[in-house]
Amino acid sequence: MKNIASACERPMGVVALDIRVGAGFQWVPSVTSAPRLSMADPRFPYVKWRGGRPRAVHGPRQRALGFVDADLRHPPLDDKGRPVGRWFTMEEAAAFSDKRVAEVAAARAAGRAKPKPERKRETVDHLLDDWTRSDEFKTNALATQRSYHKAVQAILYKPITREQAAEFGKKERAAKVLGVLPPVREREAIADVAPSSLGRPELRAFFNYVKAERGHHMAISVIAALSAALTWGQESIHWRLGPNPRIGMEFDHPDGRVVLVTMPEFSAWVAASDEITRHSIGDSFYLALFTGQRQTDRIAMRDEGKVEGRHAFRQSKTGELVNIKEALQLTARLNAARARAKEIKLRLQLDVVPPEFVINEDNGQPYDENAYRHWVTTTRTLAAFGFLDRDTPASRDRSCGAACRRTHSRSADGVQAVSDRGRPGQGDTRADGRRAQPCACRMDGRPGESRQQWR
Repeated sequence: MKNIASACERPMGVVALDIRVGAGFQWVPSVTSAPRLSMADPRFPYVKWRGGRPRAVHGPRQRALGFVDADLRHPPLDDKGRPVGRWFTMEEAAAFSDKRVAEVAAARAAGRAKPKPERKRETVDHLLDDWTRSDEFKTNALATQRSYHKAVQAILYKPITREQAAEFGKKERAAKVLGVLPPVREREAIADVAPSSLGRPELRAFFNYVKAERGHHMAISVIAALSAALTWGQESIHWRLGPNPRIGMEFDHPDGRVVLVTMPEFSAWVAASDEITRHSIGDSFYLALFTGQRQTDRIAMRDEGKVEGRHAFRQSKTGELVNIKEALQLTARLNAARARAKEIKLRLQLDVVPPEFVINEDNGQPYDENAYRHWVTTTRTLAAFGFLDRDTPASRDRSCGAACRRTHSRSADGVQAVSDRGRPGQGDTRADGRRAQPCACRMDGRPGESRQQWR
């Protein structure tokens, strides 16, 4: 009876044969050591039975979250880390299923992506990635880093249209919601080659290709980014690259882009910014006219006051002092800007007003590039057409007449013009009696052609 009782304690699936040997019994295990269920195997989420043996099985969405198919067995593990011990019983498989359901739900809620396998750093893609993550790269100005990142994207991926980019963005957002792998853009061939295989012929060919596909300016940026990465790789303890093939090569540069803004255009643009109470945009245009500084420098420019009949502005990026002769128009604009800064401080209850000259009326802080670009585009539309895209047809007629009367009431020398009618499509009369051409809102609105041109 003791042997029979001990047999009942044996694991499931072990069959005992009682062969009499002398006065006792000899236990002989069956060749079948795994649980074998009937044809009606139980169904558990993420568990499938194969010949009575349970196995963890996942769909593509779960695999994208990092879950792996595997046999449900106990330790010990083999040399590959897989369990090779006793198979799970039905109760253990059910417990595993419940646990896995909870793990998948938690992974979806956290948006966990599939862990990327460790890669061998041996291609141009890897070199650019290491370079942009390096401490040397981070010492560059933020604007320089952004420019390099744009060039890196042009090196790695083939160009796409705006419509394709918008569709790609939708697919990326959808993949994030569904918890699946995001779509992948088509890569350039140069991204997957070894950096050591790049020579002057390859750089010249890639420059000509990018110039034809993306334009001359982007081709110059791409070569500059590649050259910087190759030079950095020469001193990298991992890459240890040879001489940079870019050294000694000559690449033709595009002609400078010069935009001529006439005084009527300047006056119309400033008046449009004042019309929608975006005086700061007009302040920036005045700084451009009298200092000749770039847009980024004008946003960060600080007012140092007047020094001996001159205007002095401090650039935040370089710290250099820009001195110009005092101009009556700029002085008037500066005085008005200081008064508006005090009003913004009171309205927003700010402790201090930033020292920068161009201040965003929304928050009393200097503009960021995106907000500044938005309002420049808005004021340009108003100056060109007399109304904004969001206006209704009825409001366009009203706003167009008001905007035209205000925007086009200044001539190039800043003298107020006298409007005899002020309605869209009617001419204005200057103080000297000379007639102006029809209003800009009846023209096509292109810069240089959509403003009033005095005869």
